[in-house]
Amino acid sequence: MPLAQHMNASNHAVIQNLYHSILPDKIPPPCCVPIEFEHENLLMVVKKSQTSTEGGDLLKHAFGRPQDHAADEGSDVKLETFQGMKATRCGCR
Repeated sequence: MPLAQHMNASNHAVIQNLYHSILPDKIPPPCCVPIEFEHENLLMVVKKSQTSTEGGDLLKHAFGRPQDHAADEGSDVKLETFQGMKATRCGCR
């Protein structure tokens, strides 16, 4: 069965699909994966001493128990943009 054009199939996916149709027990079918991404904005509560930290380090401090990140006098709210975090288009690979 050929792959439809809307599936954005790579040449590898087309060949893999062909082999899968012949040997379904040995060759897995192609799968859908993200091929285009957009940025994602994340609003974080950080301690004032961490506001100058680079984004990667800020992400380490962004998760945990909600009570650990409640805003208070010793914290700031910071908007960070992380590139390539939201898949906007998928393709068969």
